[in-house]
Amino acid sequence: MALTTYVEMRAGERWHDLTGAFMRWCQQQKQLSSGGCHEGDPGGPDDGRQYAAVSIPDHSPALVGYLREWAALQGRRVG
Repeated sequence: MALTTYVEMRAGERWHDLTGAFMRWCQQQKQLSSGGCHEGDPGGPDDGRQYAAVSIPDHSPALVGYLREWAALQGRRVG
């Protein structure tokens, strides 16, 4: 199982761009040596913005908090 979080994407950004930047931040700022995420079912808030569906496996719960922290630092909405 996994928890899917919807993170606002920037213009021209793809899912891989967003998650790549997030995972690099985890390595640099959180000293994460392993971990990952996968693309979840499309969705997110219906506010006219584009969101990436980021699914994090249940066995990596710290990543969910890291994702929310990273998104806030980046000024991205989370849904």
